[in-house]
Amino acid sequence: MTSFRLLIVLACIIPLSACALLPRSHWRDMDVIASSDYCGTPSEASGVKYFAKPSTFSTWINERNLSAFDPDMAAKNGVIVAEMGQRATDGYDIQLLPKKTRIENKTLVVAMKWTAPGLNAKVSQALNSRCIAFNPPKGDYDRIKLVDQLGDKRGETAFHRPSKSSRS
Repeated sequence: MTSFRLLIVLACIIPLSACALLPRSHWRDMDVIASSDYCGTPSEASGVKYFAKPSTFSTWINERNLSAFDPDMAAKNGVIVAEMGQRATDGYDIQLLPKKTRIENKTLVVAMKWTAPGLNAKVSQALNSRCIAFNPPKGDYDRIKLVDQLGDKRGETAFHRPSKSSRS
């Protein structure tokens, strides 16, 4: 009877301990810190940008005349901006999916849910270019790649964490 109990305990413990060895599949520190329905994206192409310092983020904000963003959002570890691209109607949306975000081959693969209006949806004709900003999560990576819920690439950029002395 004792060996049977031991076998049951091992059958429970081994799978649980194996979970600790799996790569981290999501990050709790990945939260959207700002978003805007109009980000001044110049084309229909989606993309991702990384701003390591508040000064470069400020330049981008000023070029696009964005009030929803503050340069200080990049002060701690920089900021990542995911852009959906120009759209001629409303009804488009992007959402961050931290639970599906992962690191593969030194690339942070940021999972996003991309939503478009249905074929027969009643939408207003208004130019928009939705984007969201979030802080880069911890981890060892040197590229950032955006993918949608189907796994299709929506943008990619280099990533270099700023040194503590160069953050301004």
